[in-house]
Amino acid sequence: MNDTITAVRLLYIVAGFLAFAVAPAALVSAKSGAAYLRWGKLYFWAIGIVAFTAIVLAVWRPLEWLALIAVSSFLLRVLRLSRALPKAPV
Repeated sequence: MNDTITAVRLLYIVAGFLAFAVAPAALVSAKSGAAYLRWGKLYFWAIGIVAFTAIVLAVWRPLEWLALIAVSSFLLRVLRLSRALPKAPV
């Protein structure tokens, strides 16, 4: 069990670093271009992995705040992508 949690924690760290490293590439790419879509998908899936592994870690060691932050941030991202939420003014 301890090796499993260590692997989940490592996946959490790697996915978080990947999302952090890929975000600027998606931000500077031209919207609706091929690079923008590619980097955006990679960022989305990295954040999805971060959210899922955060929930696993929060259940393993009862940290309700970690699970709440993971679920809410991922759901807000999904709602934003589905255009259900309006974009913030610039």
